[in-house]
Amino acid sequence: LKANGITTLLVCGVTTEVCVHTTIREGNDRGYYCILLEDCCASYSQEFHDVAVKMISSQGGIFGSVTNSKTFLDTLKLPTSSPSVAPISSSASPAPPTNGNSPLSTKPVTIDSKPYMWPYNGNMIPQNTCIIVIDMQVDFCAKGGYVDSMGYDIGLTRAPIKPIQSVLECLRKTGYHILHTREGHVPDLSDCPPNKRWRSAQIGAEIGSRGPCGRILVRGEPGWEIIPEVAPLPDEVVIDKPGKGSFVGTSLDLILRSRGICNIILAGVTTDVCVHTTMRNANDMGYECLLLEDCCAATDPKNHDAAISMIQKQGGVFGAVSTSDKLIKAITGNSS
Repeated sequence: LKANGITTLLVCGVTTEVCVHTTIREGNDRGYYCILLEDCCASYSQEFHDVAVKMISSQGGIFGSVTNSKTFLDTLKLPTSSPSVAPISSSASPAPPTNGNSPLSTKPVTIDSKPYMWPYNGNMIPQNTCIIVIDMQVDFCAKGGYVDSMGYDIGLTRAPIKPIQSVLECLRKTGYHILHTREGHVPDLSDCPPNKRWRSAQIGAEIGSRGPCGRILVRGEPGWEIIPEVAPLPDEVVIDKPGKGSFVGTSLDLILRSRGICNIILAGVTTDVCVHTTMRNANDMGYECLLLEDCCAATDPKNHDAAISMIQKQGGVFGAVSTSDKLIKAITGNSS
């Protein structure tokens, strides 16, 4: 549905209170505009059918709207009339970001990238494009954090800070969507898989154990916070995730869909783990992805280089790769 730009669902079939109702509930929770055609649905119990139909339109339309086939078909025959529920374009948000920035440019931008000019369709505007800054946290980018405790060089994971700062400044001024992620677990570690915790213990930095920055990778601890150099503004979305990817166990997809975002720019750490997992997942879900290689880093430079190379294979198997300078040049040159 997303790949085809579909945002409105007309639902019919059997039975009203079971499969039809479950589908409309799930569609609503995933951000679709749902309309049930009540005379195109049925149940083995008229009572159940009537109750199910009533549920949908209660509380101001808690699951969507209800109409019938005649009303729907009559509406389609009126060329000057719009449906009661208008779909949102897959390439534009219903409302611009409310971050007080300058008016949004509607002139499409393309970025000089490899292996193709990004995005593939040439349609990058502030309304349909976001950057996700992944896991720039104390635990990954500061002394005493998780990465430092494992014995890796935090100079590598801190290298993207300045390029990310430049990109954020540019995107904030021009009204692009800004999102951030944090990896971490609830204090009782109930959302931390046992194998993940076991592996972290083998390298001397067990998740949940106490370190210089508090309990490692635990929500609410000092190490879990995003470093001040790239801290989110108050109106920027922060996704708290329990895993490596940014979609599993989070509301990221729903947030992106609700804002009409189809283009994702990726930055953060580490290139080969959390950034790559997020890019792969997003690509499989139909998003058009661009990774800024100087805005990412890995604990092993060879892993970083390999991850960058993988993206560009097979004509851009996961998307495209560019740099902060090329992104900023493209946007500032098209913002007038």
